[in-house]
Amino acid sequence: MKYQHETIAVTQLCQRIDILKNGHILAERRLAELRKQIPAKEIVIVQTSDENLAIARALEYGFTPRHYGHDLAFWVPEQLELKEIVSRFDGIPLDSIARQPVRLEHIYLEVTQQEQNFA
Repeated sequence: MKYQHETIAVTQLCQRIDILKNGHILAERRLAELRKQIPAKEIVIVQTSDENLAIARALEYGFTPRHYGHDLAFWVPEQLELKEIVSRFDGIPLDSIARQPVRLEHIYLEVTQQEQNFA
């Protein structure tokens, strides 16, 4: 994925990062400061036929739900083993579940598309 490769290069080369939307600077900070936009240890992406049930369950465990494009994502506030994450969604039909570190693309989406996410 070219986009992911470019964001990795940015995080390695730049001391300060500007996030722009429609020609306007929305954020201008160091990467460590931008990471504070997402108070999570990792991002969990879930594919399920019952998003509402998955969101309700995630909220019970303190996971913050987000939509990144078509992906249903959750900010997980603590580092968990994969089996612990899966067990939190017990009884919910899951097609797939993936975990990823908080990356620049998540921060970019959070800053530029806040109106599309949950309150």
